[in-house]
Amino acid sequence: MTHSNEPNNGLTTEFFNSFVSSTIKTYNQGRASMNSDGECLYRGLHQTCCILGHSIADEHYAGYMDIEAMSSGDKYIVEALEKSVGVKMNEHDARLAKRLQTTHDCLANYTGDEFKEKFLERLESGEYPEFVRTVKILIDKQGNK
Repeated sequence: MTHSNEPNNGLTTEFFNSFVSSTIKTYNQGRASMNSDGECLYRGLHQTCCILGHSIADEHYAGYMDIEAMSSGDKYIVEALEKSVGVKMNEHDARLAKRLQTTHDCLANYTGDEFKEKFLERLESGEYPEFVRTVKILIDKQGNK
């Protein structure tokens, strides 16, 4: 596994694309991925995933990731993401992963349109404007305003 070109604020192209796709999937599901106790999970109830959960391929996901409440920086999560995406995660990819996990986890009390509105607000407050702009353009194109 190698690093690819890094055109988007230092993010690898592969993680940029994977996180854009996963962010849109999470936006479209209209709710955070949680268990019945309201705890955020990579894979939750109602076939939901958090942003990072959408980026982890089924063959690289393990239930212990949720049981042990692993964070985006945990070596098992990083390994699962790298295997799923196909490149090593650099410091910018890791920083955005943490930001995306925090964005998801802060929205556990919202659903539907309110979730979507707060979700975009939280994304916009980050340090990766090209990422956010790409997500918003693709959301607008699919008609989910």
